[in-house]
Amino acid sequence: MRVLGRAAVRQSGLEFGKSLAERHLSFSRLNKDPWEEAWALQNLGKIAQAQGRLAEARELQDTALTLFQRLEDKRAMAMTLLNLCVVALIKRTLAAMLSSRPVQQLVATLILNSLGAALANAHNRLPG
Repeated sequence: MRVLGRAAVRQSGLEFGKSLAERHLSFSRLNKDPWEEAWALQNLGKIAQAQGRLAEARELQDTALTLFQRLEDKRAMAMTLLNLCVVALIKRTLAAMLSSRPVQQLVATLILNSLGAALANAHNRLPG
């Protein structure tokens, strides 16, 4: 179901992919499968990000990360942390675009701040 949702986003658009990911989430919770639940949440987070709903995207990715940490799935944790970094970078880009700084200073500040914050956040989330 997880792969189906990702394929649907690519082929049919975000709304159809979102409906499949929501079904995936419902089924995984019904079956009490935290691994599938985490993947469904991660997919929903990526869709929310693509739709510009960044606060929701972060919340969904955070919840997925918590489940992956409980399951000790390091690969999935790394992928989810990367998604969180992308959300942080997009948020900082949008905020910076609204300021009145010169372009060169804006780009340099954005890159340095985003990377530093994302790396610090990722480091703090790694298990023991």
